[in-house]
Amino acid sequence: MKKLLLSVLMLSLVGCAFDKDKGTTDRAEIQDRQNLEKNHKLIVGTYQGIMTTPSRKHDIELTLFSLEIRDGENSKGLPKYRKELRALYKKINPVGPDVTFDARFFAEMGQLILTPLVSPKGADDISTIDAKLVGQRLTGKVSSISGEVGYLDVALVSKQQDVPEQGAEDDYHKRLRKQYEEVKGTYEGIVMPPENDPFAISISLNVTVNSDGVPLITGELSYPFDRSLDMTLTVNYRPDLTPPKLTLIGKPKTGNSPTGYTQTFDGVIKDGKFVGAMSSTDNVDEGQFSLKKK
Repeated sequence: MKKLLLSVLMLSLVGCAFDKDKGTTDRAEIQDRQNLEKNHKLIVGTYQGIMTTPSRKHDIELTLFSLEIRDGENSKGLPKYRKELRALYKKINPVGPDVTFDARFFAEMGQLILTPLVSPKGADDISTIDAKLVGQRLTGKVSSISGEVGYLDVALVSKQQDVPEQGAEDDYHKRLRKQYEEVKGTYEGIVMPPENDPFAISISLNVTVNSDGVPLITGELSYPFDRSLDMTLTVNYRPDLTPPKLTLIGKPKTGNSPTGYTQTFDGVIKDGKFVGAMSSTDNVDEGQFSLKKK
């Protein structure tokens, strides 16, 4: 009987200890959530401003928000969630793809560290943003795997804490198309060869959308004096440079030219003009050009 009573007493003590441990675990979980909510509340919101690089200033938008992330189970066997801080980085002008960052905010120092959720592919892609929160302003260093690439300076414009839609490309494509529309149009002017007489050309740039919904700039080159020389253009537009760079590679529409023959117009867009140098694969058709947008 004594052994039986001792066994019951031991089981009761173990049960009490287990219940106490469950309560401790639940309280720790609640305390952890409260601490994170307090921390995140200081930084969440939408910030707008610029990221300055050696080549130009970039208009950007940075949204910091909290996410509920599944984190195993609690002591009662129920799903447990942990609040984590994220950031969505939008390149407004020049336009670029959105980037989602993992965020760590150290409230005591006012320091925000951002690292991309997807590892950067290019040498100049952002790998780290190390910023300081002072009042409602975030400023700090932007780095890539090759070193420092710029400086961030953004100010709070909204404390709205809605989680932004991620992975949706519609907004990015709309911004991209709007930027492409800025160079859309007809450019007319002359090419000035180093030795021969100047001749007139006309370049038409349009904005289309491919099967994936991605906007593209397409173009055509016309020679008013001989339309058999007209070309279809492949367009490479670099609005991230100052001034924006535009490179056009033309291929003949007809089969009158030698196989593989191309003409290249390499220049910049500035004050409604497209100016630069023309070259060709045979090194015959070349010269400086100046075209004005109609």
